[in-house]
Amino acid sequence: MLRLARRAVPLGLLLVVVSQSAALAASVSIVDNAFSPATVSLSPGGSVTWTRTGANPHTTTSDSSTVWPWDSGILAQNATFNKSFPASGSFPYHCNVHTFMHGTVNVPVTVSPTSGTANVTNFTITWASGSIPAGYNVDVQYSRNGGPWTTLLSDRTGNQVSLTRTAPASGDYQLRARMQLGTGSATAYSPPSVTVHVT
Repeated sequence: MLRLARRAVPLGLLLVVVSQSAALAASVSIVDNAFSPATVSLSPGGSVTWTRTGANPHTTTSDSSTVWPWDSGILAQNATFNKSFPASGSFPYHCNVHTFMHGTVNVPVTVSPTSGTANVTNFTITWASGSIPAGYNVDVQYSRNGGPWTTLLSDRTGNQVSLTRTAPASGDYQLRARMQLGTGSATAYSPPSVTVHVT
């Protein structure tokens, strides 16, 4: 996956973030004038099901027309729409009928375990499930002890969905990733949701 010589960044960084609240599935109600909840967090490979419960017409439509786009079209009352999210990133969306209605699907990187000892504990970070869709790649960054974000991995494709290594140094790490279409448009980076402590 990643050559050690190629990394200027501490592998301990791998350790970062996985939302303890991230799930494989989430449900969002499209009520009149809002998505409820407006923000959901998923593990890589998870999916969201939107249900129009409001009386007025609504859609769920991605803000991006190029990177992992979707558009439910106008949903009938009580109709549902489902979308899976195979890789980490932050995916904002809106209602095409009521453009003031906004929501976000966050897919943070997962890490196991979330604490350990430098040069002893093996940490596995995962930024996609199964395989990264054809034409897409994933970039992974880390921050150690609140420092600047630094690239850990770039352009991961296909079955390059995780990495297992020990952390070379103690500290508190955070990790984030984004999904990119070729070398062009990309999602925003996933928000780090957990800090991994390495002693």
